[in-house]
Amino acid sequence: MNEPLDFGSGFSTSPRNLVLVDIECELLAAAMAASSDSLDAIVRDFVSVRGFRRIGMTGRFVDYERHREHVDGTAAYVGVICRDAAPRFLSDRTQPLLAGALGVPGCEKHLFKSACDIDWYKGDWFLCSGTAICILLDRIEPDWKTVVSERCIDPYAVLWTHFSGGSADVARILERHGFARREEAAAAFIDRTKSEPEKLFEQIALSEEALFTINTEQLVSTTVSYDREYIAEVDRHRAVHKRVLKIEYSGGSHVYLAGGPVAVVLGQDEFDFQQLIFEAPDEYEITVGGEPFTPQYGINHLNGALSVKASGLDIEVQDAIIIVGDGRVSFLLHR
Repeated sequence: MNEPLDFGSGFSTSPRNLVLVDIECELLAAAMAASSDSLDAIVRDFVSVRGFRRIGMTGRFVDYERHREHVDGTAAYVGVICRDAAPRFLSDRTQPLLAGALGVPGCEKHLFKSACDIDWYKGDWFLCSGTAICILLDRIEPDWKTVVSERCIDPYAVLWTHFSGGSADVARILERHGFARREEAAAAFIDRTKSEPEKLFEQIALSEEALFTINTEQLVSTTVSYDREYIAEVDRHRAVHKRVLKIEYSGGSHVYLAGGPVAVVLGQDEFDFQQLIFEAPDEYEITVGGEPFTPQYGINHLNGALSVKASGLDIEVQDAIIIVGDGRVSFLLHR
């Protein structure tokens, strides 16, 4: 990846995601200790659970995981192989020097739990899981190194392809691992640790009411106006604006909101608005190129300038895409 990943924006810290991480750990650990007779079944379960978890993640986080496991895990795997094979070729004097250069032994057996936070995501979890995957491939697909080299893919991709012909019953696996009970416990734990601003943010962003989502990531703001007294800050990437929010862009584009509350996802700083989420107005008017427009379910590509007006809402932009679905109307604004 060319730029560091932002853990505060986009990564799912939902109980679902964190409990699935724990189950992945348990399945990997079981696979490492499995006999030849049971190995394939356990690894197939692991691949299936991981695939199910990643359905709920954005693509960049999936890419990040695969990158970390490939780069960190493969290097650690080489260390494991050297640590096991080298002693018989070295003198008593040089063995300790090599051991010190190969990292901490046993990492492939140390698979971190989520602990209901994302510390594992920033730590050495992928080094350990990546090492374990390489060791398992030695048993399941002995030619995996050649495949990785020739096809320029990561080791996990080889594992995924090996089991793609017969995915396991994920519901059965999760039931066996007590997923429902553990998800409920994780939700209760996470809820106890949330700040009031975070609860307010999620109350808006995860509401079952009809929502408007305005994605402004591709626009560059020229003027931003808001009342700091009425902002509840969750962290450096999330906030709730309770009263007034006005953003103006070049070319006459703007987003004016009044009356709040609005859940705001921020980028690099407090003026870099990426996404605005709020309850949809009861009545609103959409025009494209000056003509009334009713967006249909799915993706609506527009031919003309977009205008959205309602009580406390005024959007004007030169180009946009409207996506309707899952109880949301999402506006992707472009230059």
